[in-house]
Amino acid sequence: MKFSGKEDSMIFYVRMLSGVQMGPFDMPGSTYFRDVKWAIERECGLSVGEQRLIYSGRQMEDQRSLDDYNIKENEIIFLVSRLQGH
Repeated sequence: MKFSGKEDSMIFYVRMLSGVQMGPFDMPGSTYFRDVKWAIERECGLSVGEQRLIYSGRQMEDQRSLDDYNIKENEIIFLVSRLQGH
């Protein structure tokens, strides 16, 4: 999925713990994780509120960007579904 814009973009993938991989996602480094979650919802139907994104052992915060976490080209971000009621 590609976001339009003049800024340089990066390609990354999202993988569920089941092994299912989504992507490539092509987004600017300034993209906030809340927007990444919206793209994932469009791709697989898992609502934004049910998503937890993990990279390098850390949970990504919605108000932070890809650049904030130094996400590199072709990296994999893990998607974990939140348990209901939590």
